[in-house]
Amino acid sequence: MLFGLRAHGRRNVPREGGVILAANHASFLDPIAVGCALGRPADFLARQTLFDVPGLGFLLSRIRVHPVKRGEGDVRAMRRAIALVKQGACLLVFPEGTRTSDGQIQALRAGVGILARHTEAPVVPTWIEGSFKAWPRSRAFPVPEPVTVWFEEAIPPGGEPERIAAAVRDAWEHRQQALRV
Repeated sequence: MLFGLRAHGRRNVPREGGVILAANHASFLDPIAVGCALGRPADFLARQTLFDVPGLGFLLSRIRVHPVKRGEGDVRAMRRAIALVKQGACLLVFPEGTRTSDGQIQALRAGVGILARHTEAPVVPTWIEGSFKAWPRSRAFPVPEPVTVWFEEAIPPGGEPERIAAAVRDAWEHRQQALRV
């Protein structure tokens, strides 16, 4: 309630079955915002180092958050993610790999395309607006700002990983342009 959370396009997320949500990453608020806006349970990938924080690691492992080692090809995390989606999970990933430091879209990593290819699941580009203003990397604590989650039209299964990543980026850029008008 502190962030006036709104959601648009929930109809673009299948109510059941495996699906990958590919979201921009601007803030620690992003997974919480998407989870609250979604309308169905979701699994999340988070950097391994968060699991090393006393107490936080215990909590994360109990709320459908799965560790991934950043900066390397984490085969174990990728296998777990593929299995989750094939079992019908809704999986949230951040293709940028880390939070932005300036609010702009960063280079996308290949993981989302690889996941889509191996799971044959649709990918829903997900744009989170306002979380950077509410809690950027440079601030220790969040401030009240409205946050909106946009679930865009799904990218159908199939295709090369690079094409899928490009389609996600195109959807994000389209949403950014629409919000500027």
